[in-house]
Amino acid sequence: MPLKTSLGCLTLSISTLLTLAAPTLTGSPQSCEPRCNPGAAQYYEVLDAIFPRVQPQNPWPENPYIVLRYTPLDELEFQIVIAMKNDGAFELYRYSLPKGSNRVADQVSELRAAHPTDPPKKLAEYIKVEHKLIRVDPKILSGLMNSFAALRIPAELDSSAILDASGYEFWYMASPGCNILHISIADLHYGHDTKAHPLVRWMNRVRSAVEGAHAQQ
Repeated sequence: MPLKTSLGCLTLSISTLLTLAAPTLTGSPQSCEPRCNPGAAQYYEVLDAIFPRVQPQNPWPENPYIVLRYTPLDELEFQIVIAMKNDGAFELYRYSLPKGSNRVADQVSELRAAHPTDPPKKLAEYIKVEHKLIRVDPKILSGLMNSFAALRIPAELDSSAILDASGYEFWYMASPGCNILHISIADLHYGHDTKAHPLVRWMNRVRSAVEGAHAQQ
């Protein structure tokens, strides 16, 4: 039986509870690294600090929202938040590094060398992040959300190794009930994802819409 949860007027059907109960991984996932690599653990703690999933000014939003985090292999890391307003419309926000920045992973290594005793949250304060509202065409956004509502997550994933994969993380946040669905996947790169996981392909469609809208603003 599919698990169904609601995002406004949308009903999201997820094919397996097991898929959502814990991070779902493909290939050689980056999210496994913190378990055996302290340096990687610090990297993910810094990412959580600079790309917050919960807004300090509104820690208990009335409506559910979606957080999409991208950690491409050879590009700057960034995060997209899809928030639903009370009128049923959606807003997209993008957290990204300024143009010309080094990747967060590289900055963490440099900052750790310069500030060896600082905790990850303190290191995050040295990293500049841009936070912007992205105005995506309502018809495009509606199409993205409708396709998300129809998304089916496979019960089984490809376990073959993917060398130098890009990282994708998805959170569905429903604050009133403290419910969180989290999926973490290492998969094919943006622009080369025709055989990637369905959620990865959808996340990259969102990325394409956001980048197109951002270029026009």
